[in-house]
Amino acid sequence: MSAEIQTVQLIKCAFCTAEIESDSFYCDQCSREIMLCEECGKAGRDQWCEEDGGALVSAKSTSNTSPVAASEPVVTTPIVNAPSPGTTTHFDLSVPIDGNTSIPQLQLKNGSLGLSLSIVPGSILGRTTGNYSAQLSQFNGISGRHLQFDYTPARGWTFRDLGSTNRTRYSAAAVSDWKAVPVVEYNTDIKLASPSYLAVANVVFEVNIK
Repeated sequence: MSAEIQTVQLIKCAFCTAEIESDSFYCDQCSREIMLCEECGKAGRDQWCEEDGGALVSAKSTSNTSPVAASEPVVTTPIVNAPSPGTTTHFDLSVPIDGNTSIPQLQLKNGSLGLSLSIVPGSILGRTTGNYSAQLSQFNGISGRHLQFDYTPARGWTFRDLGSTNRTRYSAAAVSDWKAVPVVEYNTDIKLASPSYLAVANVVFEVNIK
């Protein structure tokens, strides 16, 4: 698979100090609306920037080219198979990956939210990154780069949490209280069963492999 390098800029929430993507409208952690300084681009609270006295405006009203303070961290990460805006990427899962074995199809569904995602190996699931960001952009609890899926003939389908803010939970059985299900560890491969259930922040998917 080809990969390209994308720069992900982070800012700190002025209310809870959590690090969030600079294009967020709300904090992943405390859900407060992000207000940005018109002068320096830093997040602030109330009406005026504590750094330079500039007026604070809603992040929704700023453009994608709003300045980001030079002191904020910049994280460089590989983005696998990210499609161009406005395009749809199609993958042929019937093609053998080792000359003999075809990849079983992995499907994530949430009927009440109208979500149905056909997952491909190596893809990232996130609010701002990956093949599925268009469907997930409205869910503020999901991180920009929440988790990643992979497939190998030896283990089958797996996923790993990439360090999400609101975490990921996984269960092989239906769950009525997801708060009672332990979160998965960061950057740890978890084998997927079928059927099973995957809670990405507060969005629960039924997992099916065919």
